Amino acid sequence: MAHIRKGCYTIEALNPEAPYGPRGCIFFPKSLELRLYKFRRADFENLKNVAVVTRQTRAVFKGVREEIERNWGWCYVGKPLFYYREDGTKVREGKNMVYTVYVNPRLEIYECGWEPSDPEDAFCPEDFHNRYGSRIWHWRQAPK
Repeated sequence: MAHIRKGCYTIEALNPEAPYGPRGCIFFPKSLELRLYKFRRADFENLKNVAVVTRQTRAVFKGVREEIERNWGWCYVGKPLFYYREDGTKVREGKNMVYTVYVNPRLEIYECGWEPSDPEDAFCPEDFHNRYGSRIWHWRQAPK
């Protein structure tokens, strides 16, 4: 993992352009970390789940900004075991929740957080069929 980007942390993850190939890198802007630390402390504490999702990805979707175009960015999805409440309490993950990590075309994370899971697939966000362009990777379909 030799990729470095100024002002970002480098995170090993599935390569969204070739998810069944070798792992690649995505970038976490330090400015996002600072913004969450200052204004959304529970979300800041839940950043620990970004590492869990990128190591144990359950699905990757392409085309997350349909108002711009269907091919814009990716969404990594996982089910970490814990989350942090506003009061700082660490609790077990909600049964019907997934943690999403949104990545732009520059491979930089711009948003992440908990979302309700879909009743059809507990490892995907609610209404994933209509929210994203396509699912490009799913852990059940990955080669062993």
